[in-house]
Amino acid sequence: MTAVQLADCCRQAWAIMRLCELAAWSLQQQDTPDPNIADSIGQAQKLAMSLIEPVQDALESHEGLKGDTTEGGEA
Repeated sequence: MTAVQLADCCRQAWAIMRLCELAAWSLQQQDTPDPNIADSIGQAQKLAMSLIEPVQDALESHEGLKGDTTEGGEA
């Protein structure tokens, strides 16, 4: 992935997490919470995590941490 694509993934994940925050707040304000909102929050968080995975992979590869099992990535 290019740096632009990675940045786009981060922006999209951030937007999804912000939406989850607002949806959770809305859910808390309701007298009778809608179970569909809670399910949607969980699904959105899974999507955000899938957007972060390639960013993490790219950073680990760039820093030589990919496949390193030592704490902090140092041998």
